[in-house]
Amino acid sequence: MKLNPNIQIKRTKKLFDNTYRFKVVILCIFAGYFRGNAVHFAQQKLKEAKKTGSYPLWAKKATLQDVEFGLTLCKELLKLENYSLRIESPIISFYTNNENDIKSIVNIDSDAVKYVSMPEHYQNMEKDTVYVKKLDYGFKVTMGRTTQAQTNFIQWAGSNTHKIRMPKRCLDDLAHNHSWGGGHFYVKDDKTLTMVKMFLGNSIARVDSVVKLPKN
Repeated sequence: MKLNPNIQIKRTKKLFDNTYRFKVVILCIFAGYFRGNAVHFAQQKLKEAKKTGSYPLWAKKATLQDVEFGLTLCKELLKLENYSLRIESPIISFYTNNENDIKSIVNIDSDAVKYVSMPEHYQNMEKDTVYVKKLDYGFKVTMGRTTQAQTNFIQWAGSNTHKIRMPKRCLDDLAHNHSWGGGHFYVKDDKTLTMVKMFLGNSIARVDSVVKLPKN
């Protein structure tokens, strides 16, 4: 995919939301209008803002150029299908599997694009799968919330370091009496994964298969 060379490209290892290959992160002061994929609503509010010159308090620093950008973004989005938006004002994250959709959004104003994310290997990506170059492990385990220290598991994992690759962040989370989760570690094979599930059970948020990419 050829994009403006000034746009930052970030590489990811799996599908976004287990569905989308690509993400465009856009700065838009009117991002709040788009919450819930409400593009028609955003378009209506922006047309009113352009007509009256009145902006909400949370966008009081907006300019007419910002309004025009928002309206152009609405126009492009209304042409597209099978995408999703995530709003963290003033950021809009646009998710899609269509390369042409990425180009349509980026070409509105490349200066408004913070970055584009895409997996390095994205042609035949599968759900529940992580693609890596160097790790020889079969699974990636992502932790959910925990309400007790997983002392027995930590001791067992420590004696099986050839089967478990445990980053420090996840190890620290598991050692605390309470953690919100989000940490991850890698497991060598099915047999080891079965043991991991016996120790951690419902504290596991998800398990992804790991596919090692061939060397270029």
